[in-house]
Amino acid sequence: GHVSPNGQAMTWDDCFVMTGLSEPQLRDAGVHEGAAMVPIRAGRGPVLLGDPGDPLLAAWTFDDRMGVVTLLRLLEEIKRQQIVPAWPLTVAFTIHEEGGCFGAMGLAHREKPAAFIAIDGCPVTAESALKLDGRPGMWVKDAKACYSHALILALSRAAEAAGVGLQRAVYNAASSDASAVYASGGAPLVAFIGHVRENSHGMEVARLSVFDNLLRILVEFAQTWPGPGVQPF
Repeated sequence: GHVSPNGQAMTWDDCFVMTGLSEPQLRDAGVHEGAAMVPIRAGRGPVLLGDPGDPLLAAWTFDDRMGVVTLLRLLEEIKRQQIVPAWPLTVAFTIHEEGGCFGAMGLAHREKPAAFIAIDGCPVTAESALKLDGRPGMWVKDAKACYSHALILALSRAAEAAGVGLQRAVYNAASSDASAVYASGGAPLVAFIGHVRENSHGMEVARLSVFDNLLRILVEFAQTWPGPGVQPF
């Protein structure tokens, strides 16, 4: 998580790495200031737990990997079902979301999309009241933007048509690729939808069924939303 033992926001003073090696040994191993570090494979998961009939899935940082997986699965379904999207659709995998959303903003300002939708995780927080019950989550507002009402309604109707429940969340401090794109003038309409997850930025946990449910919504949405030039509501 992002809270230190005293309940305050974590700083670098709260963090340390134990290697058991001397500075010369670390240099010989290629470890230096700014070197990338990842958890060992044995500790990353995924691990199924809980009720076998409706299990939870735990793994080291679904964020942002499961958004990527969902988009790849969406492309598979579009190809398998020979779906023709109801509007011009670009699926993109952008970089550096955690460090400032620069990939998403660069893409949006280059392509000038009429709408931009981020597919990512919805962390369970005290302010969000989200639950790990298999329903995906949709952001309504965050620190940078109020999300577009037309897209919120369209995604909600797609969820209803797909037979999937959908949760809504408001975040006071968080932001996303979509809200960064909106705040920078990259797209007039933005939305955010994704899996609901617990224990943000650690050994994250989600209901396994949420990933299939999210995919069902996106497949339905791709076929039904007529685009921002049409007034369907």
